[in-house]
Amino acid sequence: MQIGTYQFNPKILPTALAILGVVFLLNLGNWQLNRADEKRLILNNIAAKKTATPLKLVELDKIKDKNYYPLTLKGQFDNQHYLLLDNRFYKSRPGFEVIQPLIMNNRVVLVNRGWIPLPLDRNNLPAIPIIKGTLEVLGEVNIPTAAIVLRADELSAAKAWPQLIQSLKIDQLTQLYGELGLTIEPWILRQEVEEDPFYHRQWIFVAMLPAKHISYAITWFALALALIIIYIAAASSREEKKLGTDEV
Repeated sequence: MQIGTYQFNPKILPTALAILGVVFLLNLGNWQLNRADEKRLILNNIAAKKTATPLKLVELDKIKDKNYYPLTLKGQFDNQHYLLLDNRFYKSRPGFEVIQPLIMNNRVVLVNRGWIPLPLDRNNLPAIPIIKGTLEVLGEVNIPTAAIVLRADELSAAKAWPQLIQSLKIDQLTQLYGELGLTIEPWILRQEVEEDPFYHRQWIFVAMLPAKHISYAITWFALALALIIIYIAAASSREEKKLGTDEV
């Protein structure tokens, strides 16, 4: 195929590989755009729930999709049997998130109190302020998602408290507190407090925002375009202009 002074001579194998590569990159770009749409729906759903009036526990029981609903509870914190969720970061600083049982008559909810910094000596796990008496706790329901961990938690009620955990696995926590005679709800309450001198809170709702997915999509589409340009350039050659000589 002649294009100006260039001759386009595509070969079968490079053409097939280029087509596969472009299709693959375009699919990756479209997948990222779809993920961005999904994240927008999730964030919109969360925003709608967060503006609702905080529910009571009996009202929450009637709702199927409990995640992210604001909730008000009244009970007493168990100041002894709390957990430290490891490898949590706040403003790039390492630390723990404190998971503490809130006991209400015959029901128990695990409350994520917030982040505390890692002590200088990691072997000495930090103590938390003791809270006595009945108090009202405001927060939002969080159903933990499956997380990839390097090692499984070895938990036992007979061990010293607080205990260190790498992830929030409800089935494992149910078994742990069951050894203490406590039946926990199958979700966590992320506590919301306007001012707190001990805990820091910056809850993450999605691991990646829609804008980040769109940025990745643009990258994949740009790579697809670059591959097309490289393929055309590699399959094209410039024809040398033939110079004739005048006979006298």
